Amino acid sequence: MQGYWTGFRRFSEKGSALWLVLALTLATRLALILILPQQPFSDGAYYMDRARDLITLHAYQEEGLPTAFWPPGQSFLYAGAMMLFGPGLAGPLIINLLSAMLIAWLVVWFGTHVGHNRAGGIIAGLIYALYPAHIAYTGTVLSETASTAISMA
Repeated sequence: MQGYWTGFRRFSEKGSALWLVLALTLATRLALILILPQQPFSDGAYYMDRARDLITLHAYQEEGLPTAFWPPGQSFLYAGAMMLFGPGLAGPLIINLLSAMLIAWLVVWFGTHVGHNRAGGIIAGLIYALYPAHIAYTGTVLSETASTAISMA
């Protein structure tokens, strides 16, 4: 077992280990988005509706009235993405993919610096890259992925 750990530690010191974590993060989430596309529901539907209102009506409102029922940050983020990539789900899902990549990089960075061990950071990044709940959240237009990335940064 000691030989495997030594080999992994040597591999983790190379830049290719970080690229492996980032590639796994992107591949798993992109596969989910393409194989099991999700329609907005619950909070995600609300964010998308408010984002469309921001683009078309230039107002953060619900049923014609200004609202502060939910914080507007996610809707503003999605409105910006929709202005760049079109009115569909592509923009918000690209935001989620980029956020997941940032989280993966930050997990490796934190794991490396807090534990003073690059191998530990790579293991933490691999766990994040392959963790089913985090993969699933990236395929939905909910706030968890983007808000986690913003909080960690």
